[in-house]
Amino acid sequence: MQGRRALPAWLLTGAAALGAWTSLAHAQFTAPPPTAVAPMAAAHQPPLLYLRLAGPAGMKVTLYRGDPSGTTFEAPCVVGFRPGYGYRVALSNIEGFPAAIFCPTIDVRGSMWLTGQLRNADFPATVTFRADDFTKAEQGGLVKKIVVLERPDLATPRAAPADSPIEIPLPPASNEQQEVQARGAAVAVVHLGQRALTPAELAEVAIPGTVLLPGEKALPRPRVGPWLPWTCYPLYDPRVGPESPEGFVTLYDGGDSGLRAGYDRAGQLRGLDPSDTVAEYTDAKGRPRVVPSNRVALCVPRFVILKSDIGVGTQTVALAPGSAHALVGRRVMNSRLPFLEHTQPVHLESAATRLKPSGTQFTAAVAATGQINGLEMTTTQRTTDTLDGSCPPPTSPTPERPLRIIKWPDKKGCNVGEMVTFTLEYTNQGSQPITNVVVSDNLTTRFEYIPGSQNTDREVRFTSQPNEAGSSLLRWEFPGVLAAGDSGTITFQVRIR
Repeated sequence: MQGRRALPAWLLTGAAALGAWTSLAHAQFTAPPPTAVAPMAAAHQPPLLYLRLAGPAGMKVTLYRGDPSGTTFEAPCVVGFRPGYGYRVALSNIEGFPAAIFCPTIDVRGSMWLTGQLRNADFPATVTFRADDFTKAEQGGLVKKIVVLERPDLATPRAAPADSPIEIPLPPASNEQQEVQARGAAVAVVHLGQRALTPAELAEVAIPGTVLLPGEKALPRPRVGPWLPWTCYPLYDPRVGPESPEGFVTLYDGGDSGLRAGYDRAGQLRGLDPSDTVAEYTDAKGRPRVVPSNRVALCVPRFVILKSDIGVGTQTVALAPGSAHALVGRRVMNSRLPFLEHTQPVHLESAATRLKPSGTQFTAAVAATGQINGLEMTTTQRTTDTLDGSCPPPTSPTPERPLRIIKWPDKKGCNVGEMVTFTLEYTNQGSQPITNVVVSDNLTTRFEYIPGSQNTDREVRFTSQPNEAGSSLLRWEFPGVLAAGDSGTITFQVRIR
């Protein structure tokens, strides 16, 4: 079943340290001299980070790569950016601001390295410029949007399409770096509200070989290497090593994670955590058994936006004639507390100990054994002797687990909002029939079960109920007997949140 398992994906952090973000609040970027940094070797160039730039209907996005004329696209458009560089783009033809041109700054600090046949271009992060953002920028404020690659295990149970990611406003007194690290890793930072630049200035700060326009397939090597500074580093455990970056884009499902699934004293199933998939059955001797499925991995990166803004503050003070008098009296209170002393003698009254026997002793008396072969009988005699020995605790045999359950998805990776079809196949590999087969799938936070999508090839009693992860617990109960060698199949669909 190796061909049915999904491949994990990885996060590249060459432009910025994993899980870290450094705040920069400068007005504009100035490209370093061509000789300041040596050109990057092709082997060290990180994959591009693809951003989907969106805004009000009719908005135009102009990108510069050294040419003063620039290239203009209608929003939304997907653009590839090299990590480690700062970019300036021009936004125009905005509804409500017909004559205004805004020039936001985009700091690209990281990207993803996907395994297999997955491409970064298929998983763009969406940055949406809204009407209230332009209003604050026109009034002299600064709007900041941090694009965070969210960890699947820290995701909130909220559905959001890929073209409209979750946008979380940050309070003014919040620590932005802690907010980012509590959710994942920052891959880009967008500032809106700096002064508008001329086309010549936009072309001057642009670095050729760093922007892949829509419709293009490849980029030449950049003129200079990445030059954005960073100061934070990922945590490194001295025993287990650095944290694996696959946890930022890989969503695991199936198997038995966390507390091991099993029965309590009342015979109820416990330990079925979110993302677990197990099967219950009664073996040929009438004993209840639990067996988990295999564990699969899906590449389902989700980006969230952390938003903060700084506005122009005003204060109005009105002064009027008047007077006020206040009298505050003083009081002194003295108290004296004497020292207290307490003595209690403690004596040893008794001491006792009990030693348990570490062995057993028995005497073997005269014994006779015989075997009859036809009409002949043979006898033996053992002399009296004394033996010393210990009795090991009884051991229980390993229970037989004839039922096998396998789980696999129909794709390796998908975007938020797409559907995934899961298949569960259960087989009786033993030599005896089993009964009361029950399959339970506790869906994780990022999965939303599509009602009516489940299907089986046998008579079944299906139920669905909410679980503690904000998703659903699916349960299939198959009556009757599952003969030796027989198998069954279950399919159902989920939507990625």
